[in-house]
Amino acid sequence: MRGLRKPPNICPCCWEGPVAARYGLLDDFVEEKPAGDDDAQSSDWSGGYVYTITPAALLFRAIFGCVWCCHLVMQLRGERKLIFPGEPIPQVVGRGPLEIRIGRGREQWDDTSQNTLTAFMIVVNGEQQDYPFAYTMADDPAAAWIEGRVRIADVGSPRALGLAKTCIEQCARDHPRCRALSIHADDSAPLPTRLIDCTDPDRPRIVQPTPGARGGYAALSYVWGEEQPHRTTVANLASYMREGIESDTLPQTIRDAIHVAHALGMRFLWVDSLCIVQDSREDKHRELRCMRDIYRHAYFTIDALAAKTVSAGFLQDRRPLKPVATLPFICPPSSVDLPRLGTIYLSPTLSDYNPDLSDILTILDPALSYTLDRAWCLQETLMSTRTLIFTSETVQLGCQTLTQNVGGAQINTCDTTRGPRRLPDAMLRDRDPLQAVPGSQAWADIHDAWRRVVTDYSARRLSCATDKLTACAGLAELVGRALCVDYVAGLWRDERLLRSLMWYRPVPWDRWVEARGRPSAYRAPSWSWASLDDEVAWLEDSGLSLRTALVEVVKCTVTLKDESLPYGEVTDGSLVLRAQIYPCKWHPRTSSCHLMPKRPDRHQSPPWAAMMTAEQHAKMIEALIRSRNPHIEYDADGVLVGKLKVMLDHLNDAEVRDRDVWVVPLWWGLVQVRVQPKSEISFMTGLVLTREDGPYGPADAHHRCENRDPHAGRNTRYRRVGIFHGSNVAWRAWDSYIALPPAVEIEIV
Repeated sequence: MRGLRKPPNICPCCWEGPVAARYGLLDDFVEEKPAGDDDAQSSDWSGGYVYTITPAALLFRAIFGCVWCCHLVMQLRGERKLIFPGEPIPQVVGRGPLEIRIGRGREQWDDTSQNTLTAFMIVVNGEQQDYPFAYTMADDPAAAWIEGRVRIADVGSPRALGLAKTCIEQCARDHPRCRALSIHADDSAPLPTRLIDCTDPDRPRIVQPTPGARGGYAALSYVWGEEQPHRTTVANLASYMREGIESDTLPQTIRDAIHVAHALGMRFLWVDSLCIVQDSREDKHRELRCMRDIYRHAYFTIDALAAKTVSAGFLQDRRPLKPVATLPFICPPSSVDLPRLGTIYLSPTLSDYNPDLSDILTILDPALSYTLDRAWCLQETLMSTRTLIFTSETVQLGCQTLTQNVGGAQINTCDTTRGPRRLPDAMLRDRDPLQAVPGSQAWADIHDAWRRVVTDYSARRLSCATDKLTACAGLAELVGRALCVDYVAGLWRDERLLRSLMWYRPVPWDRWVEARGRPSAYRAPSWSWASLDDEVAWLEDSGLSLRTALVEVVKCTVTLKDESLPYGEVTDGSLVLRAQIYPCKWHPRTSSCHLMPKRPDRHQSPPWAAMMTAEQHAKMIEALIRSRNPHIEYDADGVLVGKLKVMLDHLNDAEVRDRDVWVVPLWWGLVQVRVQPKSEISFMTGLVLTREDGPYGPADAHHRCENRDPHAGRNTRYRRVGIFHGSNVAWRAWDSYIALPPAVEIEIV
C-alpha cells in the first residue's frame, strides 16, 4: 500500500486488514464445507479473508465513522441505518470475539448465463449474513477486478442506447445459439407488408417494401391501454405513405420506439397500430396470419415493459440504485504501476426489498411491468430472436442465450417472464426445422414448454375475449410445426391429449369472487382451457404423477371459424371418450366441493356380491374403518362411502350443485407423501361432467341436446365443470357401494 493515503472514513485496523486484503474478493470463493469433513471444527466455511474482532471494538470503530465497521454493525443489527454518537448502543450477536469471514460467493444470476455475480459474502461466527453484491463504475480503477457495474438509470441517453447497440451486436456476433436459431445467417429477413421508416424521427412515414424485399427491422411490443386516434386507416394510409406522420401526433411509446430504432441504426420499425390498417378486416386477417413471422424475423424487438399505456412512454429516467455502503478498494499493482485506490459499492440485500419476492435478483415490480399482463405480448417476446427490455428499473437485453443488464450491471436482473424464459430450440429452428419424435426428450420438452406457456398466457388479460386462441396462435404454430400433430382448441391431438385434459384453476377459494371465469359467448369447448378467462395449471405440476390411462380417446375434433387459420378461433368442438361414467351427488356438509356416489336401488343385489363374499366385504369395510381416512365416511343409512375432492372450473359452475353430475375416471396415479421414509399413495383423477343444455345457459340452442339415460352413450352430450381426485381408499369404498358401470362412448362439448 506504499504511496496510498488512508481515507478518513476507514479506521486504521480495517485499512491494514480487510481493505488491504481487498475484502477477500480476489481470493478463493467463500464456501461452506460439505457435511462430514474431518477438518470441520466450529467453522464450516473456507475461502476468503478471515479476521477476529470483539463486539465492543466493532461498535467503537463504527461510532467513530469507519464505514466498513458501520456496515458490519448494520448487518448484525438487521437494520438499515447508521449509528450516530449518542444513540443507544444496540446489542450485537454474542458476547465473545467475532470471527468474520468475507469474500466473494458463488451466485448465478441467470440459469442461462455463464456469468457469476460478485457476491459479497459475510460470515460471522459460522453464520451467513444477508449478502450484497459488489459493483463499481466502468471508468473506476477497480473495474478491472470487479465485474459488476452500476445499473443504468438514464435508459434513453445516448450512452445507454450506445451500450444497448453494443450488446445486440455482440449477441449477433458471439452467441452461437442465437446465430443458429436466427432466421437467416446474414441477419436479413423478408420484410413485412408495411414498416415505419425512421430515417427522420420527427416525421416518420409508412413504407410498403416490394414483395420479396429483404433487410433488417425492429418490432415493438407494448400495451395499447387506450385508443390511438392516429392509427393507420384506409382514409389516411396514402397520406402516411406520401407525406409522413407528424411525430407530435403519435403516442409517446411509439415516438420512443422510433427514437430507439433510429439511435440503434435501424431504419425500419414495425408497430401494429401503424403497420396494419386498423379498419380493414381483410388487412387485419392477412397480417394476423403473418404475426409469427413478423416477430421471428425482426432483428430485435423493443419491449416497452414499463409503459402502462401507449401515451406513457418508456424512456424516462429510472430511480438510481442507492448503495448501502461505499468502500475503498486497493487495486493490485502492475509490473509498472503502483497500487491505485478505487471505489466499490455494495447493493441493497434481499431484506431491503419486498419480502414476498423470493429472489434478490427479481426486484421487478409487477405493478410497473405492464406487458407482463398483456396476453398478446407473451408470444411477441418469446418468438423474438432478441428483445431490448425497458423495465421499471433499467434496460436489458434478452436473447436465446441469456438475459443481461445493458452496461454490464450484474445486479437486480429482472426476470421478465413468468413462464418459460426460453423456448426449446426445436421450436425455433426455422432454417432446418426438426420434427420431434414422439416419446423423445425433445418431444417432451416441447410439450412441457407449451404447458408453461399456457399457464403464463392464461393469467394475462385480453381486451377482446374472442382473441383467446388467436393471441397465442403464433406460439401454437411453432409447436405444431415441431410436433406435426393437429391442434384442437389449445390442446394437441397426440399421446399427451388425455394428460392435457387435467387442467384446473389454481385459485384459492377465498379469491374466487375475483376470478374472471367463463366468457359470455362461446369461445372453446368446455374441455379446453381456452374456455376460461383465468389462470390454469395441471395436476402433474402439483406433485401428482399420472401413470395409467383408464379411458380411450375415440374422437377429438373442432370446427374452425376460418379454415385458413388452423390455430385461430373455433366455433365448435367435440371430445368422444370410451370410459366408465359414474352418477354422483354433492356432499351435503363440506364447505369445499366433494362428491359422493349415488346410492343404487335398495332392491338390487349389492354391487359387491359378484366380486366377493359377504365375509370378505365385511373385512374390507373393517379395514377401511380402521384406516380413519378423511376421504371416507358413513352416509345417512350408515353405509361407508368415499368422498372425491372436486376443483370446479368456475364459481358459476356451482349451479351444478343443484343438478345431476357424473365423474369419468381418466387416470390412476401416484402422489409422493413427505414422510420418513418417503412413500407414495395411489389416487384416481378425472373429469366432472353435467348434462349439456348449452355451455352458457339453456338459451344456447346450438349445443342443446335431449336429456336421456346417462349410460346411453353418445345420445347424451356432457360439458365439463371441473376435475376430481381421490385416494384409492375412497375408490375402494365406492366399489363396495355402487355397481361398476360398463364402458360407453360419451361426448363432451
